[in-house]
Amino acid sequence: MGKFEAICKKIKNLEIQGAESVARKGVEALFLPGADEEKLLNLRPTEPLLFNAVKYAKRNGLKKTLKHFDDAKKKIIELAYPKIKSVVFTHCHSSTVVDALIDAKKKGKKFKVYNTETRPLYQGRKTAKELSKAKIHVTNVVDAAVGVALEKAKVVMMGCDAILTNKKGNITGIVNKIGSGIYAELAKRRNIPVYILGNSWKIAPKHIDIEERQLDEVWKRAPKGVKLKNPAFEIIDVKNVTGIISELGVLSPKKFVKKVNKKYPWIFDGFEKKLILFDMDNTLIDADKMHIHAFNKAFVKYGLERVEARKLKPLFGMPGYKIVKVLFPKLSISKCKEVTDLHHNFLMRESKKYVKAFKGVKNTLRYLKKRFRLGIVSNIRHSEILTLLKSVGIDRNLFDVFVGADEVKKPKPAPNEVFKAEKILKDDADYLVGDTIYDIITGRKSNTKVIAVLTGNQSRKMLAKEEPFMILKSVNDLKKIASKL
Repeated sequence: MGKFEAICKKIKNLEIQGAESVARKGVEALFLPGADEEKLLNLRPTEPLLFNAVKYAKRNGLKKTLKHFDDAKKKIIELAYPKIKSVVFTHCHSSTVVDALIDAKKKGKKFKVYNTETRPLYQGRKTAKELSKAKIHVTNVVDAAVGVALEKAKVVMMGCDAILTNKKGNITGIVNKIGSGIYAELAKRRNIPVYILGNSWKIAPKHIDIEERQLDEVWKRAPKGVKLKNPAFEIIDVKNVTGIISELGVLSPKKFVKKVNKKYPWIFDGFEKKLILFDMDNTLIDADKMHIHAFNKAFVKYGLERVEARKLKPLFGMPGYKIVKVLFPKLSISKCKEVTDLHHNFLMRESKKYVKAFKGVKNTLRYLKKRFRLGIVSNIRHSEILTLLKSVGIDRNLFDVFVGADEVKKPKPAPNEVFKAEKILKDDADYLVGDTIYDIITGRKSNTKVIAVLTGNQSRKMLAKEEPFMILKSVNDLKKIASKL
């Protein structure tokens, strides 16, 4: 095994841990024989410091990159000194926090530290060992005893793996070891200041998938039927953070982003994944037969007449109860919704017989997922979205968010579904892809560019009248223009 492969293995297996250690070793590996940049960057998806360090090193070389780490660490330690109080609480293992505490001890500051064991890999024990070796009074507690530790604490200091921002230049969250978010919230409730220490290159103007690790780390040979989950990180709400201590200063989250953007504008170049929201029916899947079948079974069950496909199709894209109201205007809204409930029941049971994904869409979505964040906003219900994806064999993990008509007060053409998706992801939608004028109107109301597709029941002329951003033959054409979006 070559040196590059050996470093990659150690990073992947957490033999090399901590954002700065990973970044340092990563850029060193970049200059070794047989280096594979893509493989290196995919080892730890929650480490933008590695990404930014590699980006900088390619332009400026290894020596300057490592000098940045050294200079930044020295400055952070200097700025952290006045914030260290008589009792410090910390979580997991941050080399920056540990170095700041050891430096404060050497300068004669008196304080105690409480830290967590940090299950399941016990990284907190590494912190405790290093502090103890430096003659710092440290008490290591089980994770569940954090309340006891915070009773003593005068300040919370934690590292971080990523500082997330959105297109508006606001921090949407700070990624750190699982447990960090609730600990910061508890500290905030007790009026204990919370400081995040870290290199400013940890900023990530993009979405980051929270890494989940092997389940046997939690429980080897767990009993049959016991479901395990092992998220490695979580997002700290910035409202619980007093300040970010980086080489740029002790700054509020908002001022931090502005200063990083001014000092290192290259970090924000081409790093952010744009968000594309999709309509569901007749955009991603061929849904006409299914809805015609389900509506007519519902009509008959409710004692109404069957409706011809030619009368139903032009209405698709509207919320279900409104379709019923148009066809049977004498029915009250409550009765229309009862008919829609029957339609839902038939759809959930029988959709697999009548629905299919448009040809090539699965491959297109996989291609787009590598370059964008994806979501679904649809005038069918949330449960129906998931059922239909399963029925046609589209992997639900390709999408970051799903919003159905049952989750908002006013579905499309109102903008509420888009707004809810943006709220969930803490991000602005860049594009909405759909097959009806209702999608275009929704985009206009939500200030989202709409890409109309001709796989539904409305003509190019009808769609063009509403002036979408562009009109494509199908979703598959997005692959051809992805680089221009």
